[in-house]
Amino acid sequence: MYSRFIGSGRQLFSTIYSTVSQQQRRQFNVHEHTAMSLLRKNGILVPDFELASSADEVYTFARELERRTGRPQVMLKAQVLAGGRSRGEWSSGLAGGGVRLAAGADEARLLAQGMLGHRLRTRQTGPEGRPCHRLLVVEPAKPVREFYLAVAMDTGGSGGPILMAARLGGTGIEEAASSVVARPLGPEAALSGAGAAEVAERVLGLAGREAESAARFAQQLCRMFSASDATLLEVNPAAVDSHGQVLCLDCKLNVDSNARFRQPELCSARDWAQEDPRDATAAGCGLKYVGMDGDIGCLVNGAGLAMATMDIVKLHGGEPANFLDVGGTVTAKQVAQALDIIGSDGRVTAALVNIFGGIVRCDVVAEGLVSALQRLRPGLPVVVRLQGNRGSEARQLLRREGGAAVSVCECLDEAARMVVSLASSSKSSSSRAGGSG
Repeated sequence: MYSRFIGSGRQLFSTIYSTVSQQQRRQFNVHEHTAMSLLRKNGILVPDFELASSADEVYTFARELERRTGRPQVMLKAQVLAGGRSRGEWSSGLAGGGVRLAAGADEARLLAQGMLGHRLRTRQTGPEGRPCHRLLVVEPAKPVREFYLAVAMDTGGSGGPILMAARLGGTGIEEAASSVVARPLGPEAALSGAGAAEVAERVLGLAGREAESAARFAQQLCRMFSASDATLLEVNPAAVDSHGQVLCLDCKLNVDSNARFRQPELCSARDWAQEDPRDATAAGCGLKYVGMDGDIGCLVNGAGLAMATMDIVKLHGGEPANFLDVGGTVTAKQVAQALDIIGSDGRVTAALVNIFGGIVRCDVVAEGLVSALQRLRPGLPVVVRLQGNRGSEARQLLRREGGAAVSVCECLDEAARMVVSLASSSKSSSSRAGGSG
């Protein structure tokens, strides 16, 4: 049943993770404490934990956990939305990463002072890191063994949910991705008792009480994945304790943004401070935006056209700074807000607006552009290609009121060539200006 998946484990794992990290499927991550609380609510075993936002709270919770568990040691886990926390670096200079074992409440408070209010840099955050405002104070576990278990959407294959499992869990799972075995699930991510038992015994190598607990655990994860409209529910590691029970030691939960009307509690738990501020601004304006690392801003209507626009920019040697789809019912105000977002990105050296007017009226788009151009960063060139519904009127308006920074085109290929050339010239001018200083 699993043989056809084993050989592609690394590719499958990489596909899912690249999609998750880029967040181009309109999904968002929730913090570990939110995911752990949801696991506990769904009857899945998790260690005892408390959430702290100050060093004094860390001390208090560490003492409370000691009274409840009889052990002074506690784990401190930075609530930062990034992988690789245990190997991260703190802006405070604190060594040891974002997951620390403290011998007692006093040490926990001292460690918290170097974590809370500081930024944690990991391989997923970039050099700027992510702010840490809260710590999870957790009872340390003593697992007999650990393994990996996740439910995810197979975006690179079937498009449906799959269950992924591996006998090894923890921080090295990405390096051992070839050992991950995948099992396709039904549309509602249902896992039968027989299927769960097969995963526990054949894939995870468990037997007896441990296998029964792991099978039950896998079924609970599948049900929670479906009920929470998740795109990824990952437990890494899952642990078997000395009593043969399986519990979650770390959890990652990504939720489909389109399910916000069904998941108000999860959506309210979204931490915008952990995300690109451009993404947060765009979401508040009702725009679909994904920040990237290039220098050519893109403002387009329709996801397919937006992706094609980025492709043609790259074809001519440019690098897109963003994916931005203003949609089919966009207003002039939203168009202006979209161009404001692009212009606020200091890395952008030129912008390309590509609109095909169908439901969208090109003259409405042009009105929004004219409004935003009045406050756009001086010297930022904007290339505009408008075709379709009221396109002629829109081009006339832009030529009349757009100003010297605007170039109006009718051909997409011409527009892409022009914006790449303008971006290159803008970068060269900036370099000369910097050198002369």
